Amino acid sequence: MNFFKKFWCRTYQFVLKSVSPLLNWRQPIIFDGENAIDNLCVTLKENPNLKILVVTDKGLVKAKIVEKVCNLFDKNDLQYVIFDQTVANPTL
Repeated sequence: MNFFKKFWCRTYQFVLKSVSPLLNWRQPIIFDGENAIDNLCVTLKENPNLKILVVTDKGLVKAKIVEKVCNLFDKNDLQYVIFDQTVANPTL
């Protein structure tokens, strides 16, 4: 590898690692348990600026698993987008 390119990459990594703790990272909200999807809908209604992107594969869409979640979004008048172009078990 070119010396200058390697130097640039190492410097970039060092600076990013050094500054990362100072950045204002958002904490993820984790929903789990029996009524997790209902709690998700309540949180999304409280924060109208949050957008919903459902990422899945065509197998889960055909199995109508995604439909159950989307029906709850529809019931709560939440707008969402479904992206079903992912590969089920990618090799890479």
